[in-house]
Amino acid sequence: LTMNIAGVVKDWLLIGLSVLMFRSPVSQLQLIGYGVAFLGVCWYNYQKATAHVIKPPPPVEDDETRPLSSGSVSSHHHGRT
Repeated sequence: LTMNIAGVVKDWLLIGLSVLMFRSPVSQLQLIGYGVAFLGVCWYNYQKATAHVIKPPPPVEDDETRPLSSGSVSSHHHGRT
């Protein structure tokens, strides 16, 4: 569990204890809101975890990283005839 999910679960436990011990009223809309918050945190953590699985883009090839080929060297006669 991540800290965000643990925080939402802690809120649920506090609300549950408050309802049991002090008979605090909790509306159905409030329960749905906590459910949506929990699902949102789960979705965010899933997206964050799967972002590392995505293949990185291929490296950019420039003059420093491109290998020399025999064709490019022999085509330039370096001024000799």
